[in-house]
Amino acid sequence: MTKPKESQRLGNEVPKETCFTDYSPPFDLNSPETLKALDGLNPFIREFLLLCIQNESWKKIPKTTTEERWRINLEILFYYFFGHETLEEAGRRLTKPPSKEAISHRIRNTLHHMRRTLSQVDQDKYSDQLLDINTRLSRKIGKGRKIEQTVKEMLARDTTPKDIYKALDMNPGQLRSTTRKMEMHPEFEVEIPKFERLDRLEIGELITALRSSESFAEVAKLFKQIDYRYYLALMQRKKDPVISSFKAAYDEIITPSKKNITYAIQVLDGRICVGIAPMTVHTGSQKGVKNYYFIRTDDIEDARKILKSTFCF
Repeated sequence: MTKPKESQRLGNEVPKETCFTDYSPPFDLNSPETLKALDGLNPFIREFLLLCIQNESWKKIPKTTTEERWRINLEILFYYFFGHETLEEAGRRLTKPPSKEAISHRIRNTLHHMRRTLSQVDQDKYSDQLLDINTRLSRKIGKGRKIEQTVKEMLARDTTPKDIYKALDMNPGQLRSTTRKMEMHPEFEVEIPKFERLDRLEIGELITALRSSESFAEVAKLFKQIDYRYYLALMQRKKDPVISSFKAAYDEIITPSKKNITYAIQVLDGRICVGIAPMTVHTGSQKGVKNYYFIRTDDIEDARKILKSTFCF
């Protein structure tokens, strides 16, 4: 006689195929409004999700999990794709929300389980590699999704690219990236403008120009080309740096505060140029704009003399 498995002796065996009997998704999966939430997704993922809805693949509980666990996994997946939630927001349905990577892995596994309920032909068509949400989502979810829709509407109103990235607090590079992703989607029936190369010097050219500039106006014009990306690149040059943090000019002269730093910049205005590299954080506790102030390294000593004569009595 064959010895029963441990799970069978304990009465914990999960049926080979179990279906939900009393679970209703948080969204009406057959309503036009709900399906419209999939607009803008990678067409491949969108087609797969529509097929799973048609086949009611979500109703079939995998043999490797429990009904409660599968219900939670579905809730996360539904709110992620249909509710436009971020990974962190969708993951709050867990008692102890894990990392974004863990939530992404859970959603991916849920997609893979639903794929196994399809016909063999469809399973071969939607391979595991092509359902990797980390690479197959053609745009960000949550705020990223809304940004693309907003860009589409603004372009349809003939808004200039410059006005768009100013209104959305984006830099030209972010806007170019957004429109490149939009071009992948046929539903964005808007002529995408071709962005011309920014009239900006390369790093090497900028360094040379900063070293040779003698007037306040020349330095100020060059500083306008330094965004946060350029700021990081220049600040990482440890050998013979061309710019330094503004703190090097005011350290031990003024108490660092927004009010004092603003006043110090005003004192130097017209004589020593101070640049600003803003960094925008779109999510999380640090959400907002943080300004990084910098100065030419060659101007530090002159700036300190001016500030000392103003603040030190």
